[in-house]
Amino acid sequence: MIVAVPAFAQDYRLINTGRTALFSDENFEIKCIRIDSVHTEISEGGEGIDSVFYPMGNIQFSTHPYTDCATPFGASWTGKKVVVKPDGEHLFFNKYEDTIWIKSSAGLHESWRVYESDVYIIEARVLEHDTMSFLGLTDSVKIIGFKVHDRNMLPMDHTLNMQTIRISKHYGAIRILNYYQFPDFEGLNYGFVDEYLTGYELAGLSAPQTGLQNFTWFGVFDFHPGDEIHTLLDESVWYNEPGEHSLYERTIKRFLDREDYPDSLVYTYERKVSIHAVDNSVTSTSFVHDTATLVIRRNPEFDLLPGEVIIQEGWAWSHFMHGGETPGKTVPTGALGIWRSLDDSCWTYCCADGCFMDENYLKGLGGPYGSCSNAFSGGGIEKKLIYYKKGDKTWGVPYDLTGTEPARVPLSLRIYPIPASDHLWIESAEGPIREVILMDLSGKVMLRQAGSGSKELLLKISHLSPGIFLVKVISGEAEHTSKIVIARPAY
Repeated sequence: MIVAVPAFAQDYRLINTGRTALFSDENFEIKCIRIDSVHTEISEGGEGIDSVFYPMGNIQFSTHPYTDCATPFGASWTGKKVVVKPDGEHLFFNKYEDTIWIKSSAGLHESWRVYESDVYIIEARVLEHDTMSFLGLTDSVKIIGFKVHDRNMLPMDHTLNMQTIRISKHYGAIRILNYYQFPDFEGLNYGFVDEYLTGYELAGLSAPQTGLQNFTWFGVFDFHPGDEIHTLLDESVWYNEPGEHSLYERTIKRFLDREDYPDSLVYTYERKVSIHAVDNSVTSTSFVHDTATLVIRRNPEFDLLPGEVIIQEGWAWSHFMHGGETPGKTVPTGALGIWRSLDDSCWTYCCADGCFMDENYLKGLGGPYGSCSNAFSGGGIEKKLIYYKKGDKTWGVPYDLTGTEPARVPLSLRIYPIPASDHLWIESAEGPIREVILMDLSGKVMLRQAGSGSKELLLKISHLSPGIFLVKVISGEAEHTSKIVIARPAY
């Protein structure tokens, strides 16, 4: 097969028009670059013509005097613009509009000053220049490293010393930094994933189409006859009067038929549902076994790129996307959106109390899935995928629902305060807490604490960086996982 390689005016160009590039950090969180417009201007000194690229913008902190202000009209994670000069130098711009010089035309072992401030002098150097393979492509690649100095050119310890970028001759950046944060992280993006100076690996290209691609609503609900999806809905409220309200619902969907239309997908599926409910101490169980129809219609908002800003009636948000073995897209709700407050330069994050479940959709596996805890009423909601069978591939442990299986009472919890700062209280309504595990969004364990035989547990979290975490609580044989926010005042 012959693949036509696009002809560029200059080799080793980091940014290119006519295609979308998706990048992944070490936790498989996806960011993308799409060039929305290109201008030309005469170079400083008049020696040639610069190309000025404007990438798709993202939600960012604004420069408004109120420090907690955000804007949906922010710059891209790579900076507001990228200037490509005739000699091959690329000029990126951080959040302060300081210049980051990347000399893509530099030869092996060539070095140059890439950034300068009142504190830092940063040099870059071409460490390697060789043929490499990535995403099924092979090309000539330059690897560039960094060295941070103080103003007296004495070496400094800095995270940038460990970072590299890689530039492909024909396919652009295959490892890039979030230049908007360059060279340091200062401040916290409340509600959104914390932004630190991070390296991102190329995960997919739209032209040539290779690797991970942005997936659509139809891609989420891409089922075929014989596919099975087993899910759990666990919902409880117990802290408010007059008593406990809970629902524990297990569902099996086995797809029987599929019809494709220009604007929709129509499925027929066999459904088994086992329901256990408690309402004011009155327990009920039920079982459903029938055939149902599912109609999936287009969802243009969902089909947008991750990070592409959506503004609707004074509320702004963007989708998060993650790669890995099972790619997913998250539609944020409540606490992860921003609301217009003072003016267009000051949008603010919503309250984090209550139960705001971000809706996570998995490619080919449906949704929404997710969890949240309610700081006011206790309990919360959890929707999760238990098992699937797609073609010859299976994952998880399947349910065997017959209507006679014993009901399991869900674990009811109160977790507060949310957002948390220095500590987190966890209360179980049913029995002693056996263990609590705090994880980041990638599943990495940040804190593990055993219970002391009590229904209450105090978790000290002052040593943890602000961000979004998962807390798993194990009480007896039951467990519950909720999403929490750790945030501290910006003084």
